[in-house]
Amino acid sequence: MTDNLGVDGSDKIPIVADTFCAQQNYSRPGSNAARVLLLPVGKTYNSFDVAAPKVTPDKIPMKGQQYDLTEQAKVTLPFHCFLQPTDQSSLDNIREPFLTVSRLIAWYVEGVWVNDTNGAFTRETVLKYGVSQTQHESMASSVGVEVSASYGIELASTSISLNYQSTQSSSASFTEYSEKKVTETINVPPHNATVLFSKNVWMKGARATGAVVIHSMEIGANDEVYYGGCEL
Repeated sequence: MTDNLGVDGSDKIPIVADTFCAQQNYSRPGSNAARVLLLPVGKTYNSFDVAAPKVTPDKIPMKGQQYDLTEQAKVTLPFHCFLQPTDQSSLDNIREPFLTVSRLIAWYVEGVWVNDTNGAFTRETVLKYGVSQTQHESMASSVGVEVSASYGIELASTSISLNYQSTQSSSASFTEYSEKKVTETINVPPHNATVLFSKNVWMKGARATGAVVIHSMEIGANDEVYYGGCEL
């Protein structure tokens, strides 16, 4: 079943319902008795076309600030699709039997350099992109979702792809999840401020109401950076 879905995923996700067929003898039932529920889960992907923030002398941001946080996609399924049916935390919160995995994106301030002198200066900063092994393992163990450059987003226990719901098109690449480091060189003219922006992605797992966040993972999505600045 999962092989038929492929890495692109589908608008119908197989759900193991843990139901049984009873009979009065020990003969093997026919294979036509086996059924897997296909749950319709559509695509509601929101592209992020927001321009980078404007930098002015009276609006110089601080490192770590976020702008225009946007929810791009989310998938809500019964908790046992993500975690084991015996997961104690989920059973303790059975009044909320569904989990939601969402993808959010925002402009993120990687660095701010203010030069109020008569001479220019140069700085270097290292940007980290993609999903580290530690992040991968933490997301898989706490939420039951794996994120990788090879397969995108999928359910950890069944390898069922969630890429249909989490990407804009079926031809999407998952290289944004590939771990790497890039060194950026920043030249700051005299009496100027320079701000380095990047697009960061957050993968979040929460109870369906969103009140309880189980785990959140921040990713430097790609090496698409934007330099903003202004005269002081």
